[in-house]
Amino acid sequence: MKLKRKAKRLLKAARLILWVKGAASTQASGEPPSYTALVRETHSRPDETFVDYRAEELVTQAELEATQLSNTEGSPGSPSASSAPSRLMLNKAYLKNAKSKRGYVYGLGSEQFREHAPSSRVPNGIARNLDLEMRVGGLETTLQSVTSDVAGVKQDVSDMRQDFAATREAINQLLQTLRPPQAPTGQTSDHQAQAPAGQPNPPNGI
Repeated sequence: MKLKRKAKRLLKAARLILWVKGAASTQASGEPPSYTALVRETHSRPDETFVDYRAEELVTQAELEATQLSNTEGSPGSPSASSAPSRLMLNKAYLKNAKSKRGYVYGLGSEQFREHAPSSRVPNGIARNLDLEMRVGGLETTLQSVTSDVAGVKQDVSDMRQDFAATREAINQLLQTLRPPQAPTGQTSDHQAQAPAGQPNPPNGI
């Protein structure tokens, strides 16, 4: 009985340490750490070697799968093809391999109890939350792309208006050069006034 109580106390203490480390990582980066980063931090010695083989295997496998998925989603010539996997990709890859038969996720400690739905098993709840978060992230990316496209269309319309204005100005200048020159108004009136004076006077009696 004493050994069981001691084991329970040690388990609670370990979960508390995991929770504190996870909270510290969240405050430092502004967002929660990935499951692989959390397990690497809480299951490593001061020299950064893993304390157990299972944690090392799960983290390494998840990072490899997430990296392959990230490279597959990006086109070969795009910068995203060689980018690091996102936190959601790492979490999903780790969750796929770290689920235990008892319904817990190995290595996460109390962190796994924050995200699961009360009416479902822990891995299922975490997976559901991950899918929802990835969908929201996809919608945000789509919205940014649409906003960028709209801005591009507005710029194209502005450029077209400037081109139309320049074309209209060029046409007006061309029409002005094609018009025939008009005689000055003053010379025409003087010529008309002098014309009758040059005609001979008719003879008397005619």
